Amino acid sequence: MALKATIHNVDVEISDVDRGVYESLDLHLARQPSETAAYMATRLLAYCLEYREGIAFTEGVAAGDQPAVWARDLTGRLTAWIDSKGYRKWTEFAMGSMMLGLGFYLFWMA
Repeated sequence: MALKATIHNVDVEISDVDRGVYESLDLHLARQPSETAAYMATRLLAYCLEYREGIAFTEGVAAGDQPAVWARDLTGRLTAWIDSKGYRKWTEFAMGSMMLGLGFYLFWMA
């Protein structure tokens, strides 16, 4: 029997002053058993940074011929193909910095 995807519910507040985008989102991410937590975080980061009308998560690692995130206009025409490879290194750096900061904070709290 195949393992099922785990559903993660995420509340996101987007405030992008440069693009004039202000949104409150309630997202449901499906994490496949073969998908790492870092890859899921990268997909979420890409979605938030590139947020626009018609953006959606794809099947991710379950479908090898699709990007992590894409956007379509009202006619169904593909307007954005967002692969997470460019975001992966930034996410790893940010998560590492966050853990370093948390460790530093816990050190000073002790």
